[in-house]
Amino acid sequence: MLASIGQHIGRIVKIHGIRGQVFLVSENKLTKILFKTGWVFLMIDGLPVPFHLLDISLRNDNSAIVQIDGYKSPEESKELLGMDVYADELQSKSSKKRKSSSPKIIGYQLIDNKLGPMGEVANIFNYDGNVLLQVINDDRELLIPFNEHIVKIIDDKKKQIFVDTPEGLFEL
Repeated sequence: MLASIGQHIGRIVKIHGIRGQVFLVSENKLTKILFKTGWVFLMIDGLPVPFHLLDISLRNDNSAIVQIDGYKSPEESKELLGMDVYADELQSKSSKKRKSSSPKIIGYQLIDNKLGPMGEVANIFNYDGNVLLQVINDDRELLIPFNEHIVKIIDDKKKQIFVDTPEGLFEL
């Protein structure tokens, strides 16, 4: 089972402007409540990947212009075209304020299938579309790519993420 994504918000259909903003269209009525945490999931290679929204401008009931963190030009944003956008599960179920504006996998234990427990997910970074989990292991910071080649299972009940990391990743 992969990350618990919530309600399907819509699809990115075109680029808007020169700052890398994208045009999001939905079959349902869009409201600011869906974007309350400032995070959404985009489906990339069949996996939900969290992205931080820098700006949201509702255009009408079914469309919005959004600025996604890490995408600052039309050229960079081209790779987002056609992607489905989802709210996170907690955002979809309730309009109550969340204590944190971070995706719900922060605080999950990261377990490597070969090496065992690696630490706790402290943050998520997006470096030009390369999403990394920051894991704190004792005094050491580990950055783990968040993609389908490495992340194998996300267990929401146990708050664990199981990964298969490439040999030598932690020796860098």
